[in-house]
Amino acid sequence: MKKLILVIALCIFGFKLMVAQETVENPIDNKSFDILIGFENGFLKDRNYSPLNYSTNGLALTFGYSKQLKNDNLLLFRTNFQFGEIKTKISDYNSADRYTTNLEFSYLINLPVDIPNMKLHIGGQLHTYADLVFYDGTNAITYYVLHSFDFRGRLSKKINKRHTISSDFSMPVFGLLARPPHTGWDKYIVDHQDNPVPVFFRGDWTSLNDFFAFNWSLKYQYALSQKLDLTINYEFSYHQTKQLKTAIIPTNVLSIGTTFKF
Repeated sequence: MKKLILVIALCIFGFKLMVAQETVENPIDNKSFDILIGFENGFLKDRNYSPLNYSTNGLALTFGYSKQLKNDNLLLFRTNFQFGEIKTKISDYNSADRYTTNLEFSYLINLPVDIPNMKLHIGGQLHTYADLVFYDGTNAITYYVLHSFDFRGRLSKKINKRHTISSDFSMPVFGLLARPPHTGWDKYIVDHQDNPVPVFFRGDWTSLNDFFAFNWSLKYQYALSQKLDLTINYEFSYHQTKQLKTAIIPTNVLSIGTTFKF
């Protein structure tokens, strides 16, 4: 965990240096803040938890912040929370509570393209994805937690004064993967019931040989005014690993909300 904290601290320090340099050289005050609410629907196959396949449904809440820097480079922060449950057709008795959290911090560089009103951004991202399942309180649990360094890209086009469409794609290439023990519980988890955060950092540093994941989103914005947009966002995420036993987690989220520009 100490290694993880050191690496993240160095990355954040590097991001701050880049942002500070660009802000001083050309102070641009072009920021936006998103608030979105929607519904999540997906699938869960976790053989460490159960031999059954589950459908997932729940509520999704998203907050996002974007700042435009020099040369149209972007600094992005986004957090997403999902609250729902998993179900199987076999029996309602097998239903369980599910909680998902996304934390993303990105720095994207603008790459000029020879297409009017279109922008291409490519860069890196610090990303934490946590998928937690609790059956009957804490009688049985499973989790998939990935703290990763991602490649990220964005393609956006301003259709006219009111309509803008954008698409984002990110893929983890290296990270710390945390999974539960085969039994779902062990002494370490029991000892940290009152402070579970260390549990979700107990894992192995790994890369694409032990997991595969990606996130793709499509966003539409309609300008209601100079400072306010109506925003509709669709997002698909996919996570897979064979660590301990196979886990496959595809998720769809459709959200609507507002974007404040300031």
